[in-house]
Amino acid sequence: MTQPLFPGNQTNFLSWFRGERVEFMPKVWAYHAMGYALITTAPQTQIDIFVPSHSRDISDLPLIVPAGARVYWISLRVPKPITLVGTTGDRLKVGTAHTDVNPNIAVASSAIAGGSSAQAAAVPFDTLAAPLGTLGGSTQYRLYCSNAGNTAAGSGISVASGVNPTLSRVVVDVCYLVPGIPSRLENLGYQSSY
Repeated sequence: MTQPLFPGNQTNFLSWFRGERVEFMPKVWAYHAMGYALITTAPQTQIDIFVPSHSRDISDLPLIVPAGARVYWISLRVPKPITLVGTTGDRLKVGTAHTDVNPNIAVASSAIAGGSSAQAAAVPFDTLAAPLGTLGGSTQYRLYCSNAGNTAAGSGISVASGVNPTLSRVVVDVCYLVPGIPSRLENLGYQSSY
């Protein structure tokens, strides 16, 4: 397990893949998982989200948030110039089930334009509703295509056009907090063995 970073000694994005987090207030660790969902030409209603390893010999990891985490930000973005095809009224969303509501992008005129985005965000310590909020167990977040009423799977989402017309990545962010761990002896300035 890596040591948490503190404000002032990190100038780039945290690597969720490597377990990097920031302690922005005592004993509260903040994580930022930034991943992708692969969209193909075949309509899909449930797509796994992966966080890249940025290494050819190490597989990307599925976006699984640990038990007890307090999720306060979820977002998705369809990159330009990609256009996704779907059924008008269906919802593209990030969550844990087809019945989750936010964040979502509605399919309009059978398409979702490149550059479209949506987010669900709240003050971390507010009372939060699913899919935001405190997780009772380890939870895998996925990209879903649900019907207009958010009650079941929709007709599916697929790639319509773009730089590579058969494949596109939807960018996903999930930010959450977890309690830190008790201090160690060396935090007091004394030698310690683990």
